[in-house]
Amino acid sequence: LTVTDVVPGGTSAGMSNLTMIPALIGGLMSAVLSFLLVKKNLANRIVAIVAGAVLAGLIGAAVLGPWFGVLDGSYWLTAFGLMMGALAVGLTISGLATLIGPAGLGLGALTIVMFGNPWGGFMAPTEFLADPWGSIGAHMPNGTVISLIKSINFFPDASTGNQWLTLVIWAFCGLALLLAGIALQKRKANKLAAPVA
Repeated sequence: LTVTDVVPGGTSAGMSNLTMIPALIGGLMSAVLSFLLVKKNLANRIVAIVAGAVLAGLIGAAVLGPWFGVLDGSYWLTAFGLMMGALAVGLTISGLATLIGPAGLGLGALTIVMFGNPWGGFMAPTEFLADPWGSIGAHMPNGTVISLIKSINFFPDASTGNQWLTLVIWAFCGLALLLAGIALQKRKANKLAAPVA
């Protein structure tokens, strides 16, 4: 019987689950800061969220890879995976906030953190969680990032197309919410500025 160490260096599954933290923190921070600081040109929120996602990916991959040695797979693929995770989280939360106001900020953050973390495989593999919650959590940005980063670093031959597609869908949905919120706010501003007949 041959035993293969699927996590080089003895890295635990629990430690590998922590790899989604840069994407989660990067997405949350960029969403909150862009909502609080960018008031006038709302389109700049998108730029701020993209910039935050890029930083989260580059720094997160460097810390988890070359610096601490938790991940030894492709740096650039890991960085891009974290970027996409942060982008999905940031755009979704900022989109909700732009569309329905500060309540959307709280709703998005609570959904991602309070539901996405426990049911996305942060503490236990999603296969061990009760359905349908485990299946739903696996397709949240959190669960998708965990699965994607594990595949990139520990199972490089595994297919990752579904994970990339899931993150892209989350990012596009968040972008759609944000653009809808911007359009709604512009419409309200135009109504207020219109002269009364």
